[in-house]
Formats: sequence, structure tokens, C-alpha cells
Amino acid sequence: MTCVGALGIALALTGCGRPGMDITADDGRDSTAQSASRAECPISLPKAGLCARLSWDKGPSADLPEGSAFTVRFWKAGAPETLLDPTQALSSYARMVCCGSIAAARVDRVALGIFSVTGLKLVPGKWDVVLQLKGAGLVEKALVRVEL
Repeated sequence: MTCVGALGIALALTGCGRPGMDITADDGRDSTAQSASRAECPISLPKAGLCARLSWDKGPSADLPEGSAFTVRFWKAGAPETLLDPTQALSSYARMVCCGSIAAARVDRVALGIFSVTGLKLVPGKWDVVLQLKGAGLVEKALVRVEL
């Protein structure tokens, strides 16, 4: 059996790429306290002392030839009214939960504390969208789960 054939069988058995699934970023474990905390800091990057919010501009979808796109905003934890740039370099990609496939993305700074992430080409299935800060001795990742 070839590697391609084995990969096809593995994908079929794990359920990757199943069409017709709803998009969700909720892990189903919310409580009132978690909801309040999540509203103040939807994406927590505690090592960097930052919070972030991701908002989809296009998608997430498997039906966009140019790929899905989102905007991410950063602020110091506890001060959501003041946007700021992370001191570390920001990168982003998506990793398919079932099989580890990676979808690369382009990250561009739009304004102070605001970054555009584009070209994220996804297929149906569960994905972890990763925001990664790296530099000055720090590597920190935050994940946002989506399901197509």
C-alpha cells in the first residue's frame, strides 16, 4: 500500500473533511463565571499579559478560493479600552484536529493592536486556529476551535 493510500484510509477512518458540519467556536463548557471572564478576555495570552479578540471577516469556510480571513485585536489584560501591539512577533495558522494538517496564513499589521490574518484555506472538519506570539524568550499559543 502506498503512503497516499494509507493516508486516504486514515482520513476516512478518522472522519476528517466531513461536509455539512456547522461552524462553532464554543467548547460547551461555559459557566456564568467563565462567560464573564471570556467577555473581558476572549482569548487569553497570560505569559504576554495580553487579551485578544478574533472576528471573522470572511468565513470560516471551506468554500472560499482565496481562503478565510479574520481580524485580531490585542490589549493589555485588564485594560480592554487600550489596544496595543504584542512585543513578540505574531504568526497564525490552523491545525486540523483529526490529522494535524496545517493551513498557513498571512499576518499583516493594520493599526496599533490590530492585525489582519488572510489566506487561511480550510477544508470541512474540526480546526484549531492558532495565534502564536514568539520572541524575547517567549513562545505562547492560543487556540480557537472552529468546525466546518
